[in-house]
This record gives sequence, structure tokens and C-alpha cells, in this order.
Amino acid sequence: MNLRLLFHLLLLSLLQYWTSSYTACAPNRYGRRCNYQCKCKSSEDCNDGPKGNGDCTPRLNVSLLSNDATRKEQLRSSPFLANFQLLPTTFDQMTMDEHTGRKSRQIYGASGARILPAPFRNPALNVVALDHELAAFLGLEIPANLNDGHIRDLAEVFSGRKLLPGSITFAHGYAGHQFGQWAGQLGDGRATTLGDRLGLDGSHYEISLKGAGRTAFSRSGDGRAVLRNLVREFLSGAFLNAVGVPTSGALALVGSDQDMDGIIRDEYYTGSPEKLKPGVLSRVTPSFIRFGSIQLAAKRQGLDGVLKLARHALTIIDEQERNGDRSFFKYFAKNKNLLARVDEEIRENCFFAPRKQDTCAGSSRGGGGSKMLECFLDRLVARTAALVASWQAVGFAHGVSNTDNMSVFGVTIDMNVFGLITDYGTSHDFSPNFIDDDKRYKFGHQQKMAAWNLARVGDALMGKTRFVGGDRDSDSETNKKTTSAHDYFLTPEKVRQQIAEFNGRYQLCYEARLKWRIGLVGSSMVTSNAIAAWHDWMRAANVDYHKASRALGEFAKNSDDRDVGDAIIKASTTRSVPKLLSIELEKTVRALRSAVTKEYGHDDESWVAWQHHIRQANPYYVMRTHALQEIGQIVEGGNNAALQKALELLSNPMQLQLSGEQGNDYLNKHLKMILSSLPTEKEKGMKTSCGGQ
Repeated sequence: MNLRLLFHLLLLSLLQYWTSSYTACAPNRYGRRCNYQCKCKSSEDCNDGPKGNGDCTPRLNVSLLSNDATRKEQLRSSPFLANFQLLPTTFDQMTMDEHTGRKSRQIYGASGARILPAPFRNPALNVVALDHELAAFLGLEIPANLNDGHIRDLAEVFSGRKLLPGSITFAHGYAGHQFGQWAGQLGDGRATTLGDRLGLDGSHYEISLKGAGRTAFSRSGDGRAVLRNLVREFLSGAFLNAVGVPTSGALALVGSDQDMDGIIRDEYYTGSPEKLKPGVLSRVTPSFIRFGSIQLAAKRQGLDGVLKLARHALTIIDEQERNGDRSFFKYFAKNKNLLARVDEEIRENCFFAPRKQDTCAGSSRGGGGSKMLECFLDRLVARTAALVASWQAVGFAHGVSNTDNMSVFGVTIDMNVFGLITDYGTSHDFSPNFIDDDKRYKFGHQQKMAAWNLARVGDALMGKTRFVGGDRDSDSETNKKTTSAHDYFLTPEKVRQQIAEFNGRYQLCYEARLKWRIGLVGSSMVTSNAIAAWHDWMRAANVDYHKASRALGEFAKNSDDRDVGDAIIKASTTRSVPKLLSIELEKTVRALRSAVTKEYGHDDESWVAWQHHIRQANPYYVMRTHALQEIGQIVEGGNNAALQKALELLSNPMQLQLSGEQGNDYLNKHLKMILSSLPTEKEKGMKTSCGGQ
């Protein structure tokens, strides 16, 4: 063996040694090969393990936490933050673990764990973006002109280094089925709840920091989140709420740098991990209680734990049903004529409008036992059906709707690997998730998966403590002793009856949403045939779902049918369409004209009203995967303006030109182009991965 070959083999061995990583370390050791020793005080937790960096963070000592007066004094240069008082609404309704350390552990007898956000090392953090509209909705009046002190305090508060008045921080505990298999305890491994606020609609909203550091539920994770992927989540909430889909929002995004706080990710599992910029996203939703929260409570707390969570969930649901979802407040309430022709019952059941009559959520939560659980399951089924119907109608694929990623309130949460369909004909098989090889969570399976997830909650509500999907977890001692609790859990027959209603409720809302999307809500055969013909044509021609739907609102009443068809084809596909399908489209256009005339009338004003509806119900700007990834990369490169401009467009996706906007700069034009153009064949196939989160 010559010396050169020997040298290369030695170099390869050293490279393999230094790039290899252990899967676990002994306590208080950290580094890829566990070769560093923590130097923390007895009152501190060490960020240990193969992904740890040795940072020492104080254990949460309630007696040593600053009081509200001190917190306000720390924010004295920013009165709008000092006066932003949080409420312990969710915290008060949950049982917390008695231990407050950051060390990962299995938790029994509790639904959460007290924890403080872990601070970044970087002393000068970056306020990447703020959603001023959401802030105002929560009563946070951010000044139009922010000074350096304001920006510093915003970064400190929304990264978790400073606490707001009233804030009691904790992490949610929950379990879950992931890809059909029981995963046991999961929980908020990188999210910390700050507290709750009352919105302008009178409902409570929980504020949580995603990427705020390790918690008791982190397992082997580092507790951080990649900045460029938080950009996607920031924008997705704005877009989905703006098209009428209940979704968690994002109040603020704070970033740190690569050198001081960089995190390692291998997004597509290539074996070449990158060091990336981290961020913290302030998420807002009625509550982060999930399907998996109920599952973990049933297994480790028994009946009392399930009842406590269900009672709180019904309180929040009652608020949401009385006041309407935030997506309704943001979108439909601002465009009052959009639902004017929709039946009141459909508005309430399928569009999350305020209810005039209370459901059982307003009356049963004060009781106990099976009646309350029966009501909880009824509302869970109804709101999940309406949510998934809204996903399907707007072409949204969640990508990873495990039971730990599904909200019990009928709200979209955990937008990590989502995407929107493009070509309608192949949309059934579309999966945006890079690791979903079997396409379990593909677009065409979302109804089926939601029903499966509901059945898993049903198992918990029956008092089961051994779940399908390879459950080997041991039950808690508390749960083993509550044998009489089965008198209060739901019977298998009751659970089957409730869940059997899901498909009917889903179908009702899905059809209502599809009709509404093209402005034809009547029940006549003329309307039904026109809608069916339109969807059959889009499917056969395999055109872009969003651009084709929008194009319906762009042709004049007396336009030639062939010209209209040509315009729709040009707007919705770059491929040639067979002549037979072009002829079929002309017939479909005539059918739509007849339906519009029957529902709206013959005069020109009626036609204009229908076209206005189309342009208000179908977005011009669309949150395509390739566009969001590009925006994330631009922001990662240091251009925060790109995110703020994209937020303006995707918060108002129906408008071609925002009022008062000049639109002359290159960045603005480029963002408009990537958010409004047809995707290329390569862009259509882009996926996102859990590995890059």
C-alpha cells in the first residue's frame, strides 16, 4: 500500500470519526460524540446530549420569577408591551407536572410542564416581521414608527428572554398516532406557551413561542426551529385565514444569527447537514389542545384528566361558536355580501359564522361524566368535518395530520410540511410531505384520515388505555385505580354513532364550499349540472385549480364561448389541451352562464355581482411551495422586507393591487410574480420535509 493511499484512508477515518454522532449521552455530557462536560450550577439545567451545546439555563423557580411590576419596569421604554397583560386561561385549566426542570422525561398525572423559554446567546436579535393586524386584534397597539428601544423590547419579549405581565409559561403535554403508529408521549418539545389574550371578538387566544428551546418533552431535539421554515408558517396562517380557513396565526417572528445560535439540520436526509439560522415564531390560536392531548390524558390521568381538558375545550368552543372563528372575523365579516346568499345554518356549520342559537357546548360543560364527553365528541366531529371540508375546497394539503397535529377546535395548526394542489386532475394523489412515501396524508385522503383520527379520540373517550398501532406504554397508577370511571366514559355504541356522522357533515360542508367558491349556491338541477361540468372539465384537462377558478371572474357577459374557453386555458395551464376538451369547455361555459342567469338574473349588474364574487372567493396570489421557499431564503439572507411585503399580499390575496401601493420596486414586483404565476413542472413537484424544521 503506497503512502498516498494510506494517507487518504487515514483522512477518511478521521472524517468519519468527527462527523459521526452518538444517539444519546450520559447526563451532563454534550457534543456529537458526547466528549464535553457541562459546567452548570445545581440550580441550572444543561443543554446536554448529542445535539446540545452545553448552555446553562435556570430551572424554573416560581418563587424567584419577577412579578408584574418588575416586568413592566423592564419594558418601560415600550408602554404598548408593558400594558399587554396576559391571562392564565389555559394554564388554570390544566394540571401541571410538579417538576420544573428542562430535562426530558416521561410525565404522568399532568397535561403540561412549567418551563421558561431558553434564551438565545445573541444579544442583538432581529425582529424579522410583525403582523400588525393580528396584534391589533389582540389589543397590542404596535406604534407605526418603532424606535430602537421598541425593536429591542419586541425581540426580547417574542424570543422569550423577557416575560410579559401576567405570563405563566409552560409546555403542553400530548401523545399521538404518527403515520398510524402509536408514538406515546410527544408534547411541545420546542414550544412554550406565554399565556392568553381576549381578542376583539370576545374569545380567548393562546400565545405560544415555537422554537423557544428545549422542554420536558423535547426527547433528543434541540428545541429550536429553522428561520426560513418559520417564514413559511408565518405566511401560511395569514393566507389561509384570508381565504376563510380557520388557522393559527403568527404575531411575530424573531431571528438570531448563524454563528452564535446556529442549528444543525439535514432537511432531505442526504447525509450533509447544514448549520442554519434559528428563529422563534409567536403563534396564536384559541388553544393548542390537540387530539393527542385527550389521548395522553386518558392513558396517564384517567377520567378526571379527560374531563378537565374536555370542559376547558367546550368553554373555548362555546366562545368560538358564539363569536365566530377568527377567519370569519378577518374575511367574511369584512365582505358581508360574500355569504349573503348562503343559508344561515350552512354559514354556522360550514363557514364558522357566529351562531344565533347555542349548541351543547354552552350548556353541558357545567355537568360531568358522559353527557359532557358526548357533547365534546359531537362538537369535535362537527368542527373537524367543517375544517377538512374547507381544506379540500381551497386545495390545501396539511401533509402530516397525525393526532398530535390536529386541534380539537377545528383550527389548522402545525403548518410544517403543507402545500397547495396545482393540477386538479392529479390532485387526489398529491402529497407535500417528503417522507410520506406511502402517501398516507395525500390530498385525496384527508377526509379518511380525519375520520381515523376521530376514532382514536373516540377510543380515549371510551376509557381505553391501550391504543391501536403498537401501543406498549404502561398506564399510570392513577388510571389503573379508577375502575368506576368506566361508568362515565362513553359507550362504544355512542362513539360509533357520533363518528358515523362525520362523513355526512363533511360532505355537506364540502359541497357548500365548492358551490360558494364559484358563486352558485342554489339547489336547482341547472346549478348542480353546471358545477359538476366545471369540475369534470378541470379534472379532465388537469389545469391549475386556483388559476382556472379565478379565470371565471375575468370574462364579460356577452363574450364568445370559444374566446372565454381559450382565455381560461391560457390562464390555467402551460400544456396544450386536446380539441375535444376545448369543445367541452365551451359547453361548460354555456352551462355556467345559464346557472348564473337563473340565480342572479339577466341584467348586467347581476353578471357583475357574480364576477365580483368570483374575484373575492378565489385568490389571485397563491402560497405556492416554491414561492414560500424562495421568500424564506431571501429572508434568511437578511432581507426582512421580503417577508413583510409577502405578508401584505397573502393577507389580501384576492386583490391585484393594494390600495395606496406604488408597486415600483423590483422586490415587490418579483414577489407578485412568484405568488401569482403558474408554477413550472419542476415547481409543481416540490415538497417540504420534517428534517428541515
